[in-house]
Amino acid sequence: MLPVIVGAYLGDYLISKKIRESGIGDFSVWEDIYNGRINADIAIYGSSRAANHINPMTLEKELNSTAYNLGMVGQNIWLQNLRHIEYLKYNRKPKVLIYSLDDFLLFNDPIGIYQPDQFSPYIFWPERTEIKKQLSVYEHPPFTYFDYKVPLLRYVDSYYTNKALELVRNTIFSYISKLKLSDDDTTPKPEVSKNENTTETEDATAYNLPGKKVKGYIPRNLTWNNDLDEAQASMKNFHTSVNKKGIRLFEKMINELQQKNILVVFVYTPEYVEGQKFIKNRAQVMKIYKDISKKYNIPFYDYSKDSMSYEKKYFFNSLHLNAAGAELFSEKLAKDLKPVLQESLKKQE
Repeated sequence: MLPVIVGAYLGDYLISKKIRESGIGDFSVWEDIYNGRINADIAIYGSSRAANHINPMTLEKELNSTAYNLGMVGQNIWLQNLRHIEYLKYNRKPKVLIYSLDDFLLFNDPIGIYQPDQFSPYIFWPERTEIKKQLSVYEHPPFTYFDYKVPLLRYVDSYYTNKALELVRNTIFSYISKLKLSDDDTTPKPEVSKNENTTETEDATAYNLPGKKVKGYIPRNLTWNNDLDEAQASMKNFHTSVNKKGIRLFEKMINELQQKNILVVFVYTPEYVEGQKFIKNRAQVMKIYKDISKKYNIPFYDYSKDSMSYEKKYFFNSLHLNAAGAELFSEKLAKDLKPVLQESLKKQE
């Protein structure tokens, strides 16, 4: 029995380590956080609209400073707060914090979690206790008591386990197919060299895995899809939830940042105009942002009426810019923020 237990713990450690080091999806960001590798002058918070829209390398080039994108795909204020806590715990504080806002997700009720497997390698060995604490807020937490206590249990039927099995199956089938071909045709074939430009992100895409991020940023090389049309066909409009506890938590984060003498800037990145009309209570959400901006004296750059928001060619759905749109917007944002940010950065030198 003892060898089985030891094997389970060792297997858990090795699997978790391998997943963390894969760099796929959010693992590269979590690893940068927990290993204290960020230490940027400019940090970017928000959801996928941050992660997909703001290129930190473009900001670095224009502002002559370091930047990192901490946007979380599909996550509202509750898990953005988790990343905020862990980021400041393990890294030097930034001088400037750009908070990317949205009218769809930020203050949603904490019910379920998108992509919960990103936390699996951090809740057992080593155990990041803050993750467990913040996940417990959700109505449907992704992990049970036993997931935190029993090695390997949380990996049973998990997203990455299924993808790993799919990769193994495809590899085996590919090998068998090559053997059959070699039996049928013994004619020598020229060796095909591997394309040196092939990236791990492309390999990941082939197996439908999240791509790798660069300083937290992940551009989307996609064209316009039918998400908005399908949503409009199923309902007249969408009423996004506004959780009062979420608003208080957001203000708590803002207050913490300002107490650390970090300049906070609100940015509402471009959003396709027809998508804005689809959110029934959008005016209510925007008023919350404007009121908080005024209360805490925070500069608010709202690009929802920018010319980009009227051009479908810059988006792949109503909420998200494609790679070309994101690069154009990042250049525009850097130029607009330059006077305010450079003054603040000089003061903090």
